[in-house]
Amino acid sequence: MNKIDFYFLTLFPEVFDSFLNSSLLKKAQEKSLVSFEAINIRDFATDSNKTADDAPYGGGEGMLLKADVLYRAWEKARNQPAKLGQPDIHQNTLTLYLSPQG
Repeated sequence: MNKIDFYFLTLFPEVFDSFLNSSLLKKAQEKSLVSFEAINIRDFATDSNKTADDAPYGGGEGMLLKADVLYRAWEKARNQPAKLGQPDIHQNTLTLYLSPQG
């Protein structure tokens, strides 16, 4: 059985630690069935404040993620080298993008 690698792009990577390292997800990791990595989107911002979000264009409530920053984070996750014994990662990569509502 091939191992599945999951990469989560988030502004809050520390939130993932508790539930990814407990219960069935922890057991699956220990058996090398899956791996998880939370990638901090802010690490891909180019300004000194690590700004990853911006006000909506045209006004309105809420915030939007900056497309260029999000794209660089996604490229990092997508271009992870294939693990030993696994097929080319680019042929089997799926991207799930959640709405602001989850």
